[in-house]
Amino acid sequence: MSVTGRSDQTLQGQEWLGASLESHVITAAARDLYALWRMKRSQAEFVSRRDMDIVELSPWIGRLSVHDYLSDVDDYICRVFGESIRRRIGIDLTRRRLSELPPAIGQRMRARYDRVRIHGEPLLCHIMSFAMQLGLPEKESFPAELLVLPLSRSGCEHDCTLVLSQMLD
Repeated sequence: MSVTGRSDQTLQGQEWLGASLESHVITAAARDLYALWRMKRSQAEFVSRRDMDIVELSPWIGRLSVHDYLSDVDDYICRVFGESIRRRIGIDLTRRRLSELPPAIGQRMRARYDRVRIHGEPLLCHIMSFAMQLGLPEKESFPAELLVLPLSRSGCEHDCTLVLSQMLD
């Protein structure tokens, strides 16, 4: 049994895109951030990165990362990597491109960010081992809930993601 009271099987590699994710959210942190994003989405077709005010994001700030899509090189760059995540996993992805990461890691992250960017819909992921997702030793393993939200820098396309990494232990 996991710390969430659900069997570990329910956390292994499951992903939901769009409105179907709402009934699968485990943590209050993800539920509340998703509600804030939905409120912003109801006001405009694209939620602008600048519309996500730092004061509004303060409850999640150390667990958030922001990844910009660079269309000219077809890659993502991490602009912000939450301090709580960095301390927990021991690496900082700030200013690193996904293409610089080991392929197994970068490709998995890219697939998620591409789905969100292309569909313009949030993605919820339950993963059994956040550490293994990043290629860290199994002893560093812990389950996590990831909420990937589409944002826009330009106002006319989804070219940015806001990611909440909520550890479940």
